[in-house]
Amino acid sequence: MGKASNLLAGSLLVATLLTSSLRASDDERGYGDADVADEHVVWAGEATAPKAPLTTALGDTLLVPRLTLKGHVHQTTGFPVDRDLTPYAGLSTADLTIRPSLMWTSLRASYPVIFKVDLEADLHIEKAPPSPIEGDGTPGGSARSGFEPRKASVALSYKGIFSLSGGFGTSQWGMGLLANDGTSDYHAGNASFVTPHGGDVVIRTALALGPFSDAFNFRFSAAYDVLWRDDTLLDGDEGFQAGAAVTLEPSPSSKFGVYVVRRHVEATEAIPGADGRPKATDVWVVDLAGFASTGLGGHWTLEFEGEIAIIFGETQLAPTTDFPVHGVLQLGAAARLTINAPDWGFIVDAAYASGDRNFDDGVQNGFKADTNYQLGFIFYQSVMAAITARASHTAADPELVGYPNQDLDRIATRGGLSNTIALYPRAWWRPAHGFDLFFGTLIALSNVEMADPSSSRLAGGQATNAFQGRPGGYQGTEINMGLRYSALLFGSEVLFGLDAGVFIPGDALDDDAGDTVIDPVYATRFTLRYRL
Repeated sequence: MGKASNLLAGSLLVATLLTSSLRASDDERGYGDADVADEHVVWAGEATAPKAPLTTALGDTLLVPRLTLKGHVHQTTGFPVDRDLTPYAGLSTADLTIRPSLMWTSLRASYPVIFKVDLEADLHIEKAPPSPIEGDGTPGGSARSGFEPRKASVALSYKGIFSLSGGFGTSQWGMGLLANDGTSDYHAGNASFVTPHGGDVVIRTALALGPFSDAFNFRFSAAYDVLWRDDTLLDGDEGFQAGAAVTLEPSPSSKFGVYVVRRHVEATEAIPGADGRPKATDVWVVDLAGFASTGLGGHWTLEFEGEIAIIFGETQLAPTTDFPVHGVLQLGAAARLTINAPDWGFIVDAAYASGDRNFDDGVQNGFKADTNYQLGFIFYQSVMAAITARASHTAADPELVGYPNQDLDRIATRGGLSNTIALYPRAWWRPAHGFDLFFGTLIALSNVEMADPSSSRLAGGQATNAFQGRPGGYQGTEINMGLRYSALLFGSEVLFGLDAGVFIPGDALDDDAGDTVIDPVYATRFTLRYRL
């Protein structure tokens, strides 16, 4: 085996934004129409975000504390994961995240100079039984508890048009296809099944300029980042990146941008390269994103957002005898169309992630999205995560493959979208105030044939899936149903949620006889969230 189709997902694909999200994150949207943005809290390069409900004015300064508590209980039924029909028995996992944050700005006290301090951290408590299968990256296998910093930064701005900042910070760009801060969660009217965990955190030094034009609201930013944490960076990986971003905002309801990043990652705990130095990956990432919305009359709204990213460069990870250095060329895209009325709405997500059918050529084509960019909550997050995690084990079996390849821990998708073309229409309905029902149907196709590294090698290089079948192009269909009830209690938001779904596999997962080996996979999930 020369490489894993989604090798880069493990260590290099998560490119980060240079100053802040192209759009305000869901946590920054506020809790109601009463939220009012203050022009003196708008920083160069940032999307305007309403204040949190708990805001304290200290003279002419502003202090904004927040607290979020969010927990989930998730249960999935079992399914086979390899040619021997080794069962993944399913898991019942539970997690709780406590996220306090604090933002202080000097507001008008020292205007035109503005000072800003951001503090935020996560306390994770995650519980899962031992994985029922061997392999790296199994669902629930990455569950861990502990303290994680997210923000500890200071910034200085002049009139909000020139800003310097430094310290710990989260990273988000566009729809979060590559750079994702882990805050894209459910809010009223988005019919979201997403359950983000963690998020991309960097130690950043950044410069932001703009707006330069009232007509187009042109902004520029540049940054240098030391990589601290992203959800696909493996233990022992170290790296940095540098880049720049440009955004245009021709109207308050539309914004477009592009960022370019040069990223370097070293796998310090992997087997060194031929020169004795840690193997490294060096890639360029170019990512375009934008959104636009308009009113349709009668309280209807239409919104479109999209993102397209290309990654190119080279990597020394997962070398082969013929190719100690592989080229990298990968493409990913995401789009969303939303039509909402006051009490119901319709949303369509579409996603594309290039795949890799040949593990022994000289180019790595397997794109992997950030694991916090999610469609559905069964197929990518459980089924493919378990199958590709098992592949990291079977590909290392010397009785089957002879001399196993290096860096097999990077095979697993860990729940991220890879080698797929997906369409995910959803509809929501609000029968009573604070109560939303929503339904979704995910249709997933392969970009190229789904290939398992050891099975493909045993088949002489022919793309063969984990069950030794010649895979078709239909990965399967996932049907989801969710409900949310939220209420304001003494100025705080409390939310209860319940999700249920079933994944019905397609011919991409058939065995060598063309038979279906995976029965429908069922899952349920309970969510509780509190925000102050």
